[in-house]
Amino acid sequence: MMISAASRPPLIISTEPSHVDLHRLKDLYAACNISGHRLRREGAAEPVDPRKLRIAVANSFVVVSVFCRPIDSSSSGAFIQRMLPLTHWNGELVGFGRASSDSSLTASIHDVMVRFRRLSFSSLLKTLAKMLVVVV
Repeated sequence: MMISAASRPPLIISTEPSHVDLHRLKDLYAACNISGHRLRREGAAEPVDPRKLRIAVANSFVVVSVFCRPIDSSSSGAFIQRMLPLTHWNGELVGFGRASSDSSLTASIHDVMVRFRRLSFSSLLKTLAKMLVVVV
């Protein structure tokens, strides 16, 4: 199902590590069924330790976070929420990726995840790759 550009929600892409709320990132890991363990058992992923997330984000060369306006129109504050500009504070974390690099020859991309159906995995990966090229 294709969604027209007019019906896509506004997105904010941030490369600022301070914009990453570790608890919302932990929820994104859970929603995407991604574990912090290399070898995990079948079934639902174990929750990721927020302390480990903090260390991973702090030691990353590039961090890309994607925020979208929440689609909860049932709440009483939904009208006011739609009128406010979208920021990383009031947006929903719908995508994340990070990269490490030696700043010379090698970079590796980690933890790329997308929760939102209207945001494609490939668009987040392309954005992360562009950020690596710009920074290096």
